[in-house]
Amino acid sequence: MEELPVYRGPEAMLRALRQLRPEISAAAPTMEAARAMAPEIFKKVVATGLLRAMHPRSLGGAEYTAPQMLPLLEELARADGSTAWSFMVAAEMPALFQRFPEHVLSAIFKGGCDVSARAPLTPKPGTQRTSGGYRVSGRWPLASGSYEADWYIVGAFVTNEDGSPAVTPEGAPDLRLFLVPGEQVKPIDNWNSLGLRATQSHDVEIDGVFVADDYSAPFSHTSPVAHDMAEMPRLRRLSFYTSMGPTHLGVILGLARAMLDELIELAQTKRPFLNPMILYRDDTLFQNKVGMLATRLSAARSFAVSASEEIWHYGNSEGVPPPFERARYRAATAHVHSECAQIGTDIYALAGSAVLPNSSTLQRRFRDLRTACQHIMGSPEIFLPFGALTLNSDLPNAQNL
Repeated sequence: MEELPVYRGPEAMLRALRQLRPEISAAAPTMEAARAMAPEIFKKVVATGLLRAMHPRSLGGAEYTAPQMLPLLEELARADGSTAWSFMVAAEMPALFQRFPEHVLSAIFKGGCDVSARAPLTPKPGTQRTSGGYRVSGRWPLASGSYEADWYIVGAFVTNEDGSPAVTPEGAPDLRLFLVPGEQVKPIDNWNSLGLRATQSHDVEIDGVFVADDYSAPFSHTSPVAHDMAEMPRLRRLSFYTSMGPTHLGVILGLARAMLDELIELAQTKRPFLNPMILYRDDTLFQNKVGMLATRLSAARSFAVSASEEIWHYGNSEGVPPPFERARYRAATAHVHSECAQIGTDIYALAGSAVLPNSSTLQRRFRDLRTACQHIMGSPEIFLPFGALTLNSDLPNAQNL
């Protein structure tokens, strides 16, 4: 049997995804209209081994680092934002699965690593502690992923059997993750959005599903003890939102790059209204603006790559990055989101009336980019904790960064 590209290394994976770009790009308008990824597109990307990339070798994965995922998601985003977003979700799930016990993972992945999951993590009330586990109930928004999910990983606040709020030994609300089989989750078809329209980011409902203790894990990141460090996978040393920064950045950067490429292509034939004797590509003002945009995007990408590598390899195998380093990385992630959103806005303005028809690919990419940048990963609120720590001020809940 031919070895999948994922096992031949990140460069082979990148080539495999690049070969799929024309087909994905051609299918994108139809997928957006259908509000779902085409099954054949899903199968072809899965066949590269992308879902196995970040899983540990012990489960049959390729054990890629998070920074190695950035150019892979970037490549998919250059083809189509919705496709990239769905596979970003699917490919980053190992960071959540790794929080659960080994025997649970062995059971889930006994048939291989091509297990699909979605993770609506917005914490919701309604889950109750019971004998041997929990009764999970609630409605969760933004369960992104245009594919049938084998599992859902949801975040929930827990109550005791008497209805009182459950608390951790430290006195904090008991906020946990729960693994729920896909067939026990009800999707609500309500994702009608500005962009990323084919991601099926619907709400989902769960009604009193029993989840055993072992299929639950603490939501918040806690630092492992020192003697566990040598055996601790890097995915477990960082909070989910920190470790998955590179995958989100890949989507954002890929969409911005695709917009710039399309603007450059448009400039080969489009003429200025006030100077129709030349093409935009020969207009000095336009050249200046494109040069600035290309430089800004290159700088944003370089910052994203270097910051991702730095946080991932912090201290080599010595431990968990302290709150300041995690806050700095989260701030870098938010900055790249903000910069790419502004780059996209500037490109959209430069394209003029060409972006007005709904059939415009550039318009769709702009809508996808702006929608993606609304995610919590790009929230400017993260600058506050980074600023507080920079100023040596007290910061409650710094362990959650």
